[in-house]
Formats: sequence, C-alpha cells, structure tokens
Amino acid sequence: MKNRVVLSSPKAKGDKFENTVLELDQNSRWFRVVDNTSETSLEKHNGYEQVIKFVIMAQRNVKKKEIVLAHNGENGKPFIGASTITSYMSEAIKNGRLVKSRTGYYTAPKNIEGEIPLAE
Repeated sequence: MKNRVVLSSPKAKGDKFENTVLELDQNSRWFRVVDNTSETSLEKHNGYEQVIKFVIMAQRNVKKKEIVLAHNGENGKPFIGASTITSYMSEAIKNGRLVKSRTGYYTAPKNIEGEIPLAE
C-alpha cells in the first residue's frame, strides 16, 4: 500500500503498544490511523503469499538472498524486509507450503527432486 506505514516499537523496554497502520492524506499531508485488525492481517497475508508465490513460480531451488532481492523496490528499499521474509519462510515450511532443500535454499514441495548443481 503506497501511502501506508506501520507504526511499531519492537525494542520498547516498558509498556508496548499494538502496531498501528497509518495512511498519509495527500491533501493535508497528515497521517491518519487506519483500522488495524483487518489492514495489518491483510498486508501480512499478501506479503506471505508473495514470498511463497515467488518460490513456486521459480520451479527450482531458490536462495534466500534471491528472494530478498526480488522484493526490493527500484530504489533498493525492500517492499518486504529480510527478517520478515525469513519469518514468512519459516511459517511456510511449518505449514508445508515450502521445503528447505538445503541450507539457504528453498523450493515448493513438488520441486524437491531438483538437485542443486555442484557449481553453485
């Protein structure tokens, strides 16, 4: 979502607050709070599905670094951060949607037969 950001404080030492989705109003140039529950879960679901779809569409073993690079924007800023991608991939492995074929390599369960060339 182009004009949205998530306000969070993951390193807070005291009282923590829920992540809050803010949307920029182009006219006033102020942020406003957007409904957290449905928006945040929808964004998480979309990112999770994007990562899985990328690996499935590759139809081969894919390095984690390749997945991270594929989710960078044209300015080099990630659409989905590396740590978020790592957690999505761990969740996908637990759910049986992806398979870790070798250290640092991931594939769809049906593509596990494909061997990684020794040259890599």
